[in-house]
Amino acid sequence: MSDIMIDNPHGGIRESWSEEHLVQAIVLLEDAYSFRSIEHKLSPPYILRLYRLYWSKRFQRLLTFIVSCQLLLIFIQYPSSLSRTSDLRQDRTRLTLPCGIQLFTEFVCLIIFYIDAIMRTYLIGLKNARKKPWIIANFLITTISMVDLIFSCIFGCQGKTINIRFLLRPFYMAVISQEMKKIFNSLRKSFLQILSVTILLGIHVYFFSVIGMILFPPARKDSPSERPNEGTKYFPDFPDALLNLVVLLTTANNPDITLPAYSKNRLYIIYFAVFLTIGLYCLMTLFTVIKMNTFKEFFTTSMQNSLFRRRLAVRACFDILLERQVIPSSSLTTTDDTTTSLLTQRITRTTTPMLVITRVINGSDLPEPLKTELVDTLKRYAGENNEVGWDMFATAMLSLDADVQKS
Repeated sequence: MSDIMIDNPHGGIRESWSEEHLVQAIVLLEDAYSFRSIEHKLSPPYILRLYRLYWSKRFQRLLTFIVSCQLLLIFIQYPSSLSRTSDLRQDRTRLTLPCGIQLFTEFVCLIIFYIDAIMRTYLIGLKNARKKPWIIANFLITTISMVDLIFSCIFGCQGKTINIRFLLRPFYMAVISQEMKKIFNSLRKSFLQILSVTILLGIHVYFFSVIGMILFPPARKDSPSERPNEGTKYFPDFPDALLNLVVLLTTANNPDITLPAYSKNRLYIIYFAVFLTIGLYCLMTLFTVIKMNTFKEFFTTSMQNSLFRRRLAVRACFDILLERQVIPSSSLTTTDDTTTSLLTQRITRTTTPMLVITRVINGSDLPEPLKTELVDTLKRYAGENNEVGWDMFATAMLSLDADVQKS
């Protein structure tokens, strides 16, 4: 992309937009389209090229492919789950990669994740990276996974039975997915409210487990031919009673637990009815309501923050376009005078030529239909003057909020 030179006959000057300013405006416009924060470096020029390369579709798809490969490794790692049937009595030979290939593949993936975290830190600066918990967590989890991988190299794939890095792999899926990040942040902010309801559920199950052991004590058979009390089979001791009531509360196995006791005495249904009414229809409903309300509030706040980042990026893009190099017309005759009088300043006018804005829009990675719509809208607003002010620019950029399918 080359510089743009425009003669201004009204002011008797020549205005110039450098390639660096144009690329900065392009980057900010792409940030606005993708709801990205503008808290990143804008100079020198190679930083902008690296930034655009990192957020390009090809690079992000490559990163997604690497994360997918790491997640799919679990199917062919020891103990392998890749078999024709799940019956352990049949097909005992399972496809498993050699240990060296497994460890080397994981090592390459972790190195790429390190590079990804380092690139993000370098692009936004160390000061801003310290404020990003996802970047800090990325370094921490990748380091833990690398240490665990080293132990696997020492003890072997089958000799090391506990692999912590296997449990940490879903984290990288959350790193590349904005939706997963929103879900994790929503859970983090609603943790205390969910914890309070969970404690109430625990007390509720504990209380009714004690009552169940009193109502259904272990019965002794006086004779071998005597039929055992079916109502006591699910309440033989406290751990089993607690587990069975949790199953009764969280799954649909109601007949398995309630009917044996009901077959002994129909009045026992009162116990299970009270337990399910309080636990399932009161506490579980309260749990769902709290989670939905918290997620709704978080989603609303997230959308507001995203729109704020977009508006801020649009404003920063326009402010960049207002900055230009000015050469007075009287100094256009000699090269020395041109060099000494070359200034970078903000013009008192608050407009930008349509040619410059068109070059910025066409040079961005926005979808082609959106580019055409923005250029046509701005040309219609600019009219014969071919000058675009902030109000025109901001109104045209509302097209970014439309439901345009990303290519």
